[in-house]
Amino acid sequence: MLPLALLLYVLLCLFLHPYLGYILDSDGVAYLAIAKRVANAQYLQSINGLWSPLNSWLLVPFIEKGMDAWTIAKILNFVFGGIVIVLVHLLFIRFKIKKIAHAFLLMALSVVMVHNVYLQTFGDVLQLIFALLYLLILWSENFYSSYWKATLCGLIMGIAFYAKAYSLAFFLFHFAATLYWFYSKKKVTLKNTVIMYCLGIFTALLLILPWTYALHKKYGVWSLTGFAGKLNMSWYINSGKTFKSDIKLLIPPSYNDSPSFWEDPYPSQENLSSPFSSGKHFIKWITRVIHTKLTAIECYNEISFLALSILLISLYYFFFRKKEVDEVEDNIQIQLLIFTILILPLGYLMMHIETRYIWLNIFLLMIAGAVLLERVKKFIHPYLYLISIFILAFSFIIFPVLNIENLKNKNKELFEYAAILEKNNIKGSFTSNAIDAGRMWVVAYLSQNQFYTIERTDYTEQELIDEMKRYHVTYYLFQSENNKPSIQLDEQFFHLLFKTNGFDLYELRP
Repeated sequence: MLPLALLLYVLLCLFLHPYLGYILDSDGVAYLAIAKRVANAQYLQSINGLWSPLNSWLLVPFIEKGMDAWTIAKILNFVFGGIVIVLVHLLFIRFKIKKIAHAFLLMALSVVMVHNVYLQTFGDVLQLIFALLYLLILWSENFYSSYWKATLCGLIMGIAFYAKAYSLAFFLFHFAATLYWFYSKKKVTLKNTVIMYCLGIFTALLLILPWTYALHKKYGVWSLTGFAGKLNMSWYINSGKTFKSDIKLLIPPSYNDSPSFWEDPYPSQENLSSPFSSGKHFIKWITRVIHTKLTAIECYNEISFLALSILLISLYYFFFRKKEVDEVEDNIQIQLLIFTILILPLGYLMMHIETRYIWLNIFLLMIAGAVLLERVKKFIHPYLYLISIFILAFSFIIFPVLNIENLKNKNKELFEYAAILEKNNIKGSFTSNAIDAGRMWVVAYLSQNQFYTIERTDYTEQELIDEMKRYHVTYYLFQSENNKPSIQLDEQFFHLLFKTNGFDLYELRP
């Protein structure tokens, strides 16, 4: 069943690439820009307080050989998706999922992972590999009596941090909760529990400390894991970014050759807020948490319309229902799985959550659903059991299939815009009235230009001209599809170079 699932995954990836191969977003541009810096030995500039570096590092050998970074990034992500399918297959075996359920769910997983690898090229899929390896070790036989397995967990999650910084926060809490659960079930002594936790955490922190030092070397600030949480918390509390006082209208790129400031936004930020910086911010944070919890419900429904039902029924069946004596031992592992489903989103609920942040729960909910059906199998007709397994598997592919249609040719026009700029030998710096500045960051990367971002709409033509002259910005890309242009350009100051279906390009007169 695994070879068949992998074959389906590969065929779907190849078939959909002409339609989904353009989903390069603003975050992806940042990862690609960092990879290019490492390849060019610009190590200090490549150090970044927002973006985790592992995905970028993996691209470096290919860039050094002259290969296209975006193409290689997609290929690597396809490989990562295949590895995830293999690891989930092993997890199904670990939980003794029966053959028919195993087959249906694994085939459904192939479709899900095709969607996921196209939707998100950097960070999330790579992190899943380490998270799954960690769980396979954590839930292995007699883990609670093995110091080396605890150390290995720390090693894996220490590396996972470089794929996605949230891995450390998840590990700190989840590892503690798991070991405490073993202790509460009298599987391990308190002394051994403490030793195992210290071994795992110390190993993870040991791997992370070089990055902590590198961040201090660049920014002059000590931060164990970087500034992603700090930046995002401030942006969500303030409903936007807070730039330094010398930034007026145009937000310059991080470096002279950066696509935009998004490559490294931390140096441009000022007065970052936290929930405890004022009473007003605390209240806004509370409302943000409430909003995020409601969003989490939507995220679980995107995973499967049965997701919340599976979780609630599992909580009752495996934790609160009166159990037979022979069930107690069998339930420990599935209880740990349910703990994981609950723990994974906790950090995100404090600030912001997206479905991709909890993709790990796709696999865990598949297992929980299959185990539940297996437990009640003896009470239902075999055909009803088969139909139930099919519905369970099908529920996980509904959103991915529907969303693939929505993603068809997404951002393809950005590649076309970049090709037009290159065809007309447009090189240098530009700005735009585009409402979604992130799209212009993609165009800037693809055309090897620098984009000066505008995050305001209340500016005058003279203010724009002054700012363009201040930063020596040559071009203004006017998106004609916007309903309300920010300004009307005066031909006295701007020369129209050409018009296209997507935009008009103006050059600032000397």
